Amino acid sequence: MPENRTILEYRGKVDYSIIGRLVNELKALKEFRLLKKGVQKRLYSVFVECLENICRYRVDDPDAGQDL
Repeated sequence: MPENRTILEYRGKVDYSIIGRLVNELKALKEFRLLKKGVQKRLYSVFVECLENICRYRVDDPDAGQDL
């Protein structure tokens, strides 16, 4: 069974410049480059989609929407 470990970590606000940096870091990882091309493409697509969703739907004010 493969070992589960963190290969990329980021903490902080996500914006489009950070997405670019994280994508470049992903593509530079040895583990990423060792994957088959098809797997690389799928992983890349999911990675970018997740980051864009985080950026697009983030809530800047943690108290926003807490009117219940």
